[in-house]
Amino acid sequence: PTIHSTMPPFYLRLFSISHVFTILLAFCSREVGVSAQSCIGKDTCVNAKRVKLGKYSCVGLKSCFEARNIISGFKSCIGEYACTEGSTLKIGKKACIGQSACYNAADSTFRTGSCDGPEGCEGNMGMEVDDYSCVGYGACKYSTFSLISGGSCIGGSSCEDIHEMEVGARSCTETSACKKSTGTSIGDGSCLTYESCNDVYGSGIGSGSCKGEHSCNSLTNSTIGDESCYEYAACSNITESSISDYACYGPYSCENTYNSTINGIGCIGFDACYNVQKAEIGVNSCIGQDACFGANNVKIGNNSCKCDGCCTGCSNTIIPKNSCNGLVNETCSYCL
Repeated sequence: PTIHSTMPPFYLRLFSISHVFTILLAFCSREVGVSAQSCIGKDTCVNAKRVKLGKYSCVGLKSCFEARNIISGFKSCIGEYACTEGSTLKIGKKACIGQSACYNAADSTFRTGSCDGPEGCEGNMGMEVDDYSCVGYGACKYSTFSLISGGSCIGGSSCEDIHEMEVGARSCTETSACKKSTGTSIGDGSCLTYESCNDVYGSGIGSGSCKGEHSCNSLTNSTIGDESCYEYAACSNITESSISDYACYGPYSCENTYNSTINGIGCIGFDACYNVQKAEIGVNSCIGQDACFGANNVKIGNNSCKCDGCCTGCSNTIIPKNSCNGLVNETCSYCL
């Protein structure tokens, strides 16, 4: 008699194996490799573990939610909450584009141009982000113990309220970027727009920074590098901080500084260093019109106050004899 096999044809068996593999991927508990455009759709790879995904992956709502130890390619995690609550993620270039796409991820790395969505990489701990990232509004906000490379924190309020971080050069370039940072190092040429780097505590800001209006205001126990504070009211209301050489160029820059140090050739803008209290200002300083007006309990360096109206209205202030240059002698003698 003829015996007929009950097994399906070979190609159908392959289809069945592929189908089973897709189901396993949805719950991904073992290490697998997947081609491009994987985990597309809502909740497709929730709780994925030890998975290598291709480019354009994790595209749906919570598609890779709470993923662990996964590697994804170019433009991944582009759905809303796509890779939220993940850990040990290695995400490719231009990734985390959806709303809160990589929110609250831990010990993860993101390649160039990532965290482009609103709150894209918010609340991350121990992350490493390549150049030109944290582009979306609020991206990388509330992050801690992380490294963000240069040209980053480009979106409004991006990198706001970050703690114990290192941010590369040319960063914090949009409104309120890097605001309320604590224990953070911000590279050269940063804080370039309105109110960027405000309310910073215990942090260092590199040279050529604070060039946006009202940027670097209300700093406490912090340092600002050379050639900084160039715009209107930049570096105002600073307390127990240090500003390096060639600083306070903008009008009203460094005003209301308290118990701080402004190094040489500072207070150059109109009304710069206005109403400085209990401070020390370096040599060749207070040379903008009405600069250092109303200084109180301040020590000003040699060859300073050589301008019209500068250092007027001061009290309890020490101005060297080689200063003033005959322009406001009566004021200088009053301050001595």
